[in-house]
Amino acid sequence: MLGLAFVLSITGVYGIGSLVALILGLKALRIIGRTQSRINGRFVAWWCILVGAIGTLIVPPLVVLSIISAPK
Repeated sequence: MLGLAFVLSITGVYGIGSLVALILGLKALRIIGRTQSRINGRFVAWWCILVGAIGTLIVPPLVVLSIISAPK
């Protein structure tokens, strides 16, 4: 789950991938917090949350601006 979230956080995929990465990162962080055993991945989960949130806020407006400013 974190592998997919990591890839989506880096690629962005027009903001949708960033949103999915954000959701998966939050879900993974919750799972890691609930387990009694030691599960690695807290840093990757936070990475996905941070980069996913940034991508969700920045990428969609940039796509819209590029579509609007495209020569006709």
